[in-house]
Amino acid sequence: MIDSDSVVVLAAGAVKRFGDKKLLQDVCGMPLFSLTLRNVRTGPWQTFIVVSEASGLADRDTGVPKVINRDPSQGMSSSIRCAVEALSSSARIVFVNGDQPLVRAEHIERLIARCTPGRICATRVNGETVTPVCFPPKEFYGELRALRGDRGGQADPGQPPGGCCFHRR
Repeated sequence: MIDSDSVVVLAAGAVKRFGDKKLLQDVCGMPLFSLTLRNVRTGPWQTFIVVSEASGLADRDTGVPKVINRDPSQGMSSSIRCAVEALSSSARIVFVNGDQPLVRAEHIERLIARCTPGRICATRVNGETVTPVCFPPKEFYGELRALRGDRGGQADPGQPPGGCCFHRR
């Protein structure tokens, strides 16, 4: 049986450019990560998880189930693989980065509504594809499990028309 939709907050990144624990930095009196959780956790999805490294955010009690990425040095793809393993029976999985406090539940709902079988639905900002991205995992399970490095799943430019839709945030 296929579960309902799932939302995953990716929070195991190395923060190479920032140089410190970016997700724990204070923004408007709250850690950046907490703002992201607050804004995306309410919605009609049944499952909501955080993928984090073995220390740091995993130690914080956020009230959200966590999946531990034991080797975040492999990049974002390792967190995506962890989430797909944990949620392989979901109808659709939406990936959100932990440093996106401006993403709202309504935006995720629109992505889910447009993510139909065989079709990835991504966010487009200023002509660039960014997270959140929604995948129907059953059809893309193999591709998501095969990802390597510090890149997430992206639409293949050679994909047939209708294979990917974009939603402007």
